[in-house]
Amino acid sequence: MKQSELSATILKPLQTYELMGEQVEIILTGAVTDNKVSLVLETSPPGGGPPPHIHENEDEVLMVLRGRFEILCGTDWQSLNTGESALVPKRSVHTFRNAGTEPGQIAAWFYPAGFERFFGLLADGLTSENFLEHLHDAARQVGATFLVESTHLGPDGSLRE
Repeated sequence: MKQSELSATILKPLQTYELMGEQVEIILTGAVTDNKVSLVLETSPPGGGPPPHIHENEDEVLMVLRGRFEILCGTDWQSLNTGESALVPKRSVHTFRNAGTEPGQIAAWFYPAGFERFFGLLADGLTSENFLEHLHDAARQVGATFLVESTHLGPDGSLRE
């Protein structure tokens, strides 16, 4: 391919979901990258973030775009500020939470792609009554496990402290 034939692809959200109190934007999928990488942006309210979970297949790179987050990997919590990143190896228990007082935004790259499908699977048919069952089912379909039970969830599906 000639240099003049190369061009950049401008990335915009392909899909946006409101899940577990978070706004999730799918920016890049495996369908575009030959399953090499995917990119998801998540906007979290103060205290927000996903339940602890494990990816069997994907390494994950998290980068704080706005705010201050805490990242759990294994048993260690680490603080990340705007512009800082963390590498989360596959098969490790991890999560993140917005440690600030304002909504924050974090980017998640998944290597290889695949986990980005989880968000659409979770959103499809999700109700407050079937949240936990639906969460575990969607996770199983993408090779992930969420480490949460009904006693960990508030009435709106958010994590209790």
